[in-house]
Amino acid sequence: MSQQSTTGYSARSQRSIILESNLRKEIRKVGATIDRFRKKLPELEQSKASLTKMVVVQDQSNMQPQLDMTLLEIANVHGVIKACEEERSRTEEAVKKLDPSPVEVQARLIRQRNLAALAEGRQEQDEKVDRLLKELRQVLDDRAQLTAEMSSAAEALELAIPKDDLDTRLEKLSASLPADLLAASERWHCWFLGKPNGTRPYRICDEHLVVPETLAHNGLYHFGDTIQLTEGEAQLLSRADRPAPKRRAMWTYAPPSVMTVEAFAAAVRTAKEKGVSVQDICFWREVELDAAARERFKVDMRAAPAAREPAAQFESTMKIKGRMRARLLRDRQYEVGDIIELTREPDAWNLVEAGLMGPP
Repeated sequence: MSQQSTTGYSARSQRSIILESNLRKEIRKVGATIDRFRKKLPELEQSKASLTKMVVVQDQSNMQPQLDMTLLEIANVHGVIKACEEERSRTEEAVKKLDPSPVEVQARLIRQRNLAALAEGRQEQDEKVDRLLKELRQVLDDRAQLTAEMSSAAEALELAIPKDDLDTRLEKLSASLPADLLAASERWHCWFLGKPNGTRPYRICDEHLVVPETLAHNGLYHFGDTIQLTEGEAQLLSRADRPAPKRRAMWTYAPPSVMTVEAFAAAVRTAKEKGVSVQDICFWREVELDAAARERFKVDMRAAPAAREPAAQFESTMKIKGRMRARLLRDRQYEVGDIIELTREPDAWNLVEAGLMGPP
């Protein structure tokens, strides 16, 4: 899933990447179903062999119904496996179609360059608009000054100058003229072309982060990636009162999505010192923030904002280490003090919320 091509433009659209992620999720689900049904076959085949011997060799005709049911179940299992394999093949074919061919890559590049040229042309028009607005604002100011002088001169004559509809409309026009049009236009233009001004690098500490895409980047970032943000954008993604994509409890807020490069480097150093991953360090800090929010909730009973719908549903693949605080039976037995590694969502969080797992 390429983020950016060597041309300076995004190699694929955000929509394409999200669609591929969803399709791959479907492939994994279908694959899990195939594995589950395949595991049934050895026992069924063994039962078939045993029942066949009873019916055919040992003349136990009373076992015929069981043999028939076993044969039917085997056929059904093979049917499910075949249907799933066909579905997986169709989905894999759909994924392949999302991978652009050289011709499609070139066509996309041409469209991107054309769009960039249109953006450049619009920016030139914005510059003209800004000049004209300055001239118009000056003319309107001059007119307003003349109106004020007329009023003063008219007072000496005991003459009242009525305010007509034109005066009202021109005053409203003057008040509506944007003062920072060119600056705002330049900021948007640079952002859209992937050349933002007034930004600094930050590191992503969300497992997945989706932001508006530009010509240069599809807007999909993952843990550890570097993103260029203005101070205001960084504050927005680090606010302590953001609604979470999934509200696990009434006090659950979204954790910070980004951190400074320096803070991330410090987290890396801490991870090395403790012999864990930087993902572990960030996860357990998130757990600490959640615990603090829970304590505040106990005091003021102020619930966090309702969960927001995420821009894209990505499967969690991040592995988190933790130390067991209680005995647990899963696919294997875990004892108190065992260090285990689980998928961040939902496994690690479920154990943390249940009080069964703490930091490693």
